[in-house]
Amino acid sequence: MVINILEWAIIARAILSWFPRTHGNPLVGLLNEITDPLIRPFQRIRIGGTMAMINFAPFFALIALILIRTLILPPVYSILARIILT
Repeated sequence: MVINILEWAIIARAILSWFPRTHGNPLVGLLNEITDPLIRPFQRIRIGGTMAMINFAPFFALIALILIRTLILPPVYSILARIILT
């Protein structure tokens, strides 16, 4: 559930970044504070040269969260269930 909230927060941040007047909004600031640790590692990745106007960092952060949710969490839940039930 937390990962789903983070995914929606990243999507909201990406959409709000298209609107210039939202940068002073405190809710947008909170959204940026929540999503910055997830997006920052991917901001170094550049696609399309130095003149690219599209920031792909939110897309890569979403892909990472989806991979965590589908590949990493199910085995962790399984291991925890076995530990708790024994």
